[in-house]
Amino acid sequence: MSEHAELNQWVIEMARMCQPDKIVWIDGSEEEKERLTQEAFKTGELIPLNQEKLPGCVYHRTAVNDVARTEDLTYICTRLRDDAGPTNNWMSPEEGYRRAGEIFRGAMRGRTMYVIPFAMGPVGSPFTKYGVELTDSIYVVLNMRIMTRIGKPVLKQLGTAGEFTRCLHSKADLDIERRLILHFPEDNTIWSVGSGYGGNVLLGKKCLALRLASHMGKREGWLAEHMLIMGVEEPNGRIEYVAAAFPSACGKTNLAMLVPPEGLKSKGYRIWTVGDDIAWMRIDTDGRLWAINPERGFFGVAPGTNSRTNPNMMKTIEKNTIYTNVLLGPDGTVWWEDGEGDPPAEGLDWQGRPWKPGMVDENGKPILGAHPNSRFTAPLSQCPVTSFRTEHHHGVPISAIIFGGRRARLAPLVYEAFDWEHGVYVGATMASERTAAQFGKQGEVRRDPMAMLPFCGYHMGDYFRHWLEMGRRMSDPPRIFHVNWFRQDENGHYLWPGYGENLRVIEWILARCRGEADALETPIGFVPTTDSLDMTGLDIPRETMRKLFAVSRPEWMEEHAQVTEFFEKFGSRLPRELREQHDALARRLEAPISFLKPGTEIRPLAAELNEAIEEQNPTLFRMLSSLGKRLYFPKGILAQSAEAKEKANRYNATIGIARENGKPMALPAVMKHFTDLTPSEALGYAPPMGIPELRNAWREELLRKNPSLKGKSFSNPIVTCGVTHALSLVGDLFLDPGDLVLLPDKFWENYELIFGVRQQAQIASYPFFNEAGGFNIEGLCQVLLTRKDNGTTLVVLNFPNNPTGYSIRKEEADALVEGLVGAADAGCKLVVVTDDAYFGLFYNEDALQESIFARLAGAHERIVAIKVDGPTKEDYVWGFRAGMLTFSASAKTSDEVLYRALERKVAGAIRSTLSSGAMPSQSILAKAMADPDFLAQCSEKRSILEARARKVQEILADPGFADLWEPYPFNAGYFMCLRLKGLDAERYRKHLLEKYGVGVIADGKSDIRVAFASVEIDQLPDLYATLAAAARDLKAEDARTTTRDA
Repeated sequence: MSEHAELNQWVIEMARMCQPDKIVWIDGSEEEKERLTQEAFKTGELIPLNQEKLPGCVYHRTAVNDVARTEDLTYICTRLRDDAGPTNNWMSPEEGYRRAGEIFRGAMRGRTMYVIPFAMGPVGSPFTKYGVELTDSIYVVLNMRIMTRIGKPVLKQLGTAGEFTRCLHSKADLDIERRLILHFPEDNTIWSVGSGYGGNVLLGKKCLALRLASHMGKREGWLAEHMLIMGVEEPNGRIEYVAAAFPSACGKTNLAMLVPPEGLKSKGYRIWTVGDDIAWMRIDTDGRLWAINPERGFFGVAPGTNSRTNPNMMKTIEKNTIYTNVLLGPDGTVWWEDGEGDPPAEGLDWQGRPWKPGMVDENGKPILGAHPNSRFTAPLSQCPVTSFRTEHHHGVPISAIIFGGRRARLAPLVYEAFDWEHGVYVGATMASERTAAQFGKQGEVRRDPMAMLPFCGYHMGDYFRHWLEMGRRMSDPPRIFHVNWFRQDENGHYLWPGYGENLRVIEWILARCRGEADALETPIGFVPTTDSLDMTGLDIPRETMRKLFAVSRPEWMEEHAQVTEFFEKFGSRLPRELREQHDALARRLEAPISFLKPGTEIRPLAAELNEAIEEQNPTLFRMLSSLGKRLYFPKGILAQSAEAKEKANRYNATIGIARENGKPMALPAVMKHFTDLTPSEALGYAPPMGIPELRNAWREELLRKNPSLKGKSFSNPIVTCGVTHALSLVGDLFLDPGDLVLLPDKFWENYELIFGVRQQAQIASYPFFNEAGGFNIEGLCQVLLTRKDNGTTLVVLNFPNNPTGYSIRKEEADALVEGLVGAADAGCKLVVVTDDAYFGLFYNEDALQESIFARLAGAHERIVAIKVDGPTKEDYVWGFRAGMLTFSASAKTSDEVLYRALERKVAGAIRSTLSSGAMPSQSILAKAMADPDFLAQCSEKRSILEARARKVQEILADPGFADLWEPYPFNAGYFMCLRLKGLDAERYRKHLLEKYGVGVIADGKSDIRVAFASVEIDQLPDLYATLAAAARDLKAEDARTTTRDA
């Protein structure tokens, strides 16, 4: 008896119902353990094992019909059915007590009732919950000794009136028709009858530690989760902890005590196991999530456990272990399939029948020696990597939460959620193959939110809401990830070796938590870049790594539809936030977006340069900064133009310089001032933001050319050293590593170097053209709506576009502005950069005749509009390297104060790099723009280019070209593009250059860019006839090859 009157009375009442022959209070002593073990040997409840080979170990068999959790007989008994939710079996408390009471009545007659006071968690910890289990099974008593803290210390902690969970168990007659596992969360009570399997009868484990504890956690503001807890220690002593949820037999235990792989051993990592199955997590005073393992033992699955998969567990179970339903060898040892060593020549299988290797049943299937869900129960203290913090009252701080399961095709090896709310969605939509530990058909895929589907003790919609509320309460919540060790190729082979190699993934996860690892954004979350996992010592082909991280939009759309159906069962209790996350995922999957390599990733051209430097001077290479290692000189347009300069003796249509009479176009208003500059105008330093005369003149030009700017607020233009420099300054001000830069898929290649490589931003693209041949506004807006909760998005709008020569029409401009404002209304934070390098060169009347910047200025408080332009193309002064940078944004009280601050930040960026722009070019431009003939001269040159563009449109209307190419729509600028039909663009470019002396730019797999601005109008028919001749050459060559091969 105890000093706790309420406890004593309850024991008396239960004994009156169950009618045991005697009652024994468990004190937890070693003497008691020995006495009970010997008693169990006598009754056959336990079988002794070879004490020389397995000291302190015993063997147990369950009934044949009692080998796993029977979820269909497991109930949540609440007063209101809806409180149990659609994922639980429900029974009213009255019916539960009545039905179970009928089975319990007299069930212990002829047996002993053991009273087990137990603690889930360190005795005295604020985390800990206390219970008392009454049972007629010595097997249960001895398992509870291992799995929990029991006996006198618990009774002392309970004192005279401590709260405890009432746990009643009886084997009864082990009749599955008379088996019930009942949970009464409102009464803090558990009744289990008719079973002897550990998952059903160790009532401190899943029954209390998850089903009832999850209900307690919701009420008290903490989490009870089906999760392992592990720590990763670095040589410097820093230990970071993760909690991870997997369905049973999906690798929790193996991960919790993994051994670092050979390739990472040089880093000196140590793994610390806190727990392998259950985590109780509370928010501590530091605003972080802290966790304990409420258990003190392992109840692990035997098959598949061996020295390769889990050497630490093999050491743990060498002694003081209870083995259940494994093969019993003739020498008193045990064995199981996919275990250690060869099977014995003979033995007794898990049912106690004679067994030999190779035995098959009447259907020719192998007869297993051990049940697929056979188990071992072993003390946590015996694990070689047990954490010293397992008994710490506050537990350990959690840096990351990991969800996972078995998905052969769908899920990448690892991905990171965008934020806590998205992470809750990731956990809520987990799915995995059904395991042997679960009652039902093995291999079936079932949805298992947070791996808690069988264990959540209340309505799962409320459970999801509780997770969301926990995230809001934390000042520094863990990051959330999803892993899938089980992805397979098309032949069913696993792509990832798993086990100890999983540390490479954990290493990346923890580095992400510290903001150190690279990642690529996808519609489902962030996946590692191909080089961000440390693959030292592990030879996996890059193609396999690509498959491991691939995200298939069609497959995820199918998954999305299945989740929609799953969510329906929660009705109005599904949190609004999860519905919004679900809708956002659909938008991201439907959005026509693709991601370029992250800016942090070394490009092949940079890698070549790095190899050359390292070979010649390894010390110098090691001293290169990370930017230094990322930098390279592109081989795209510039390299092709350089090659054309040497070989294009007929036409060079590669260069972005308008030519006239074989020379660059020039304005007399510009050229005449090369000889009339004063020494101050030619030789002095220009101010960092440019000379006032030029800045003011350019502002006046902006107002003249952009009528929509009238009355709107915008900054004074800042003079930069060209458009490229202006774009780089925008990146300096508004981009952090990993931020998204959104471009159409037809874009100037230098954006990747400016924003991706230099700023380490993530560049994503969407299709430039829609099906009607116009600008794809709908696609852009679809992408933007996926970004409303994901920080700043920098949108680049380049009209006229390089390379296509397309500029938006007036009606498109209205729709574009409406779409951008709508995205801002939805919560998007947008920096919209109008790259107007070719501004003013509009050739069709329906083209918008002003910059979209003018429409966006002041359009929304969450839109920062930035105009990047300059005289380079507009005023035909390419070598002046002069650009302009202008801002428009909302200010609370003073536009002047806002713009002055922005201008000074830009000035600081200029001062710290170039100091200032060139004085001669600024002086000449200011004088030229003041010339009364300046505008007329600009108009004259523009007319020449417009005539060339119209001539090209006329030429391309010839149906004789239809089998060779399809022109992209164009109405502005210097260039136009052709999509070759059935020809590789680079092969075509080289043939055209080598045979015909004509230079064009190969842009991607099938596009070529033609700079019609550099070719005289009377030469254009011959140019395109030559382009056609080259295409026909290659088509004829291909036809001959096909005929010969046939």
